[in-house]
Amino acid sequence: MKVLLFGASGLIGGFLLEELLQSKDISEIKSFGRKEVSVKHPKLKQYVIDFENLENFQHLFEGDLLFICLGSTIAKAGSKDQFRKIDFHYPLQISKLASRKGINKVVAVSSLGANIKSGNFYLKTKAEMEQALFESKIPKVVIVRPSLLLGPRNEFRFGEKIAEFLAGILGWMMVGKLKKYKAISAHVVAKSMLYLALNEQEDSIFDSDILQKIVNENQIKI
Repeated sequence: MKVLLFGASGLIGGFLLEELLQSKDISEIKSFGRKEVSVKHPKLKQYVIDFENLENFQHLFEGDLLFICLGSTIAKAGSKDQFRKIDFHYPLQISKLASRKGINKVVAVSSLGANIKSGNFYLKTKAEMEQALFESKIPKVVIVRPSLLLGPRNEFRFGEKIAEFLAGILGWMMVGKLKKYKAISAHVVAKSMLYLALNEQEDSIFDSDILQKIVNENQIKI
């Protein structure tokens, strides 16, 4: 299968790229970003693109699977408008262009708690992104909603470091209905995304605890 990957420089996207390169089911990976990642492989083709002019790259959007791992924070983006551009408008435009080129399935990263009626700008934007993908003409849409992500980041995020510390102390309390709020490894999210891309399932949205369950029950090695 041929894959399009957006967001390979991010935490989840980086792990996903590793999984795609190792997968015998994937023959070609087209990675799109503002800059290349420091990975070389015969299956990997990298394209430096201008996200403000995605239509100029539409001819490259041919494949079977689309992975969207784009995401930022309001603080990192610099403003709500810029955050919305990255987390909503870019995925919307990508899905529209990819659907015209015959992409059959998209797997996209959202966030636990995404809700179109939320008073939280971040969570509402994520829900609007989900809705846009479901309304696209791509036949199959899969949304993953991880909780707090664990893994090595390129930048230091003080708030997340505090949250990780608390998650390590309080993780044992996350059972029952609270289980989905337990912190999850970005590597686990990436592995579950590849599994969901290659296997059929009735559901379309997968919360964090289900992503962990997919990896555990299918004995997928980390």
